[in-house]
Amino acid sequence: MPRRPRRRDPRRHFATYVRTRTWDDSVVPALAAITGSIGDQIKTRGSLAQVPAEAVSNVRNDMYLTSEAMRLLAKDPHASALDAEARANLIAFRKDIDDGDQIHPAVGQGGGRDRLGLGTMVGWKRIVVTIGRRSARRT
Repeated sequence: MPRRPRRRDPRRHFATYVRTRTWDDSVVPALAAITGSIGDQIKTRGSLAQVPAEAVSNVRNDMYLTSEAMRLLAKDPHASALDAEARANLIAFRKDIDDGDQIHPAVGQGGGRDRLGLGTMVGWKRIVVTIGRRSARRT
């Protein structure tokens, strides 16, 4: 009886592709499987906000992994086999995923940056004294 080839988990395959950037013929089928999974999970609940808390991290990880794989796929010379319509769909889908996966909005990022800057401006003397003491002890 012939052995069946083992099916690889698309998430594991994507992680390998993102980490090694090595093309494999199963990149596009893995992309289809992961995007279908993301779409099914969100479609059944109506929106990402309705996904249960224990499943949100998995969905977000899948979204991030898919976005990174699409970014690499756009630069990969092996992806030239995709037609113009497929490339346009990938670009649009990646933009939608990136928009939906933004954990920190721009306002929050700017606010955090401003708070760090103000804290450094106010507390600069303490930082300088602490670093000065440590460097004096070492010499």
